Amino acid sequence: MTVQPLTPTRPEQWHRRLCPVTDQLLLCGDLHPHGAKALDQLDGWVAAGITHIVDVRADYEVGDDPDFVAGHAPALTYHRVATDDDGRRRDDAWFDAGTGAIAAALGRPGAKVVVHCHMGVNRGPSMAYAAMLADGWDRTGALAAIRRARPIAGLIY
Repeated sequence: MTVQPLTPTRPEQWHRRLCPVTDQLLLCGDLHPHGAKALDQLDGWVAAGITHIVDVRADYEVGDDPDFVAGHAPALTYHRVATDDDGRRRDDAWFDAGTGAIAAALGRPGAKVVVHCHMGVNRGPSMAYAAMLADGWDRTGALAAIRRARPIAGLIY
């Protein structure tokens, strides 16, 4: 069995890589800021069966992503649960909003949710971890699943 290093040698290669944590929950960084590349990436999300996006970036980071998704993949449901990536403790309300959106989405037949922040390192993986705990996963199992799927995950929140 090959063991992946805790920190990949080229973490920048993971930025916009779609990483399945479970059959229904995936992690990624944000959509590319340039139209054609963003469209290719969004098409990849749709081809992977993504039905819901949970974006946890702060307002100033989002740009036109909600409109872009609505215009190019209107069947996707876009949730915003904004927070800054400032390393500070997050209150329960932020986690409750995100885990509620994820649980509601996953309660639909055939749903797949991608949770993302800017780089897919801290906020997105932290929210996915909280959702997994709320779904009954144990802490160790949830953390191991996230780190297997996305070795750059830091989960500082």
